[in-house]
Amino acid sequence: MLKSLYLRRCSRAFQKLKAMNEFNDPAPEGYEWVLAKVKVKFVESETKDLAFHIDGIMNFTAVSESGDIYSGDIVASTDPDFSFEMYVGNEKEGYIAKLVKAGEKAQLRYEEMVGGQVFFNLQ
Repeated sequence: MLKSLYLRRCSRAFQKLKAMNEFNDPAPEGYEWVLAKVKVKFVESETKDLAFHIDGIMNFTAVSESGDIYSGDIVASTDPDFSFEMYVGNEKEGYIAKLVKAGEKAQLRYEEMVGGQVFFNLQ
């Protein structure tokens, strides 16, 4: 189960990113940071010893209104970072930061390594 708890856009997101890591860069002109606080719970598996891996950079991408995938060339460090190995019954939360065009209604796409996708609106 994966659910987004809240999202922040524009200067508020960057202020929080800067507080997380002083070396985070501001968004380039025409873009803004979106900061998602995400919580994940591993609810079931075929075996109890199977680990679930999730990574805020590798498993998540921002998708524009027109369906283009944002490059992700610029990455911000978050605290806590959203990168975990977990087992059934475990629950974790952290932040995912993505750049999108300013004012655009983009989506955050979660993609499993073996296929399957879930989209979250970034508004």
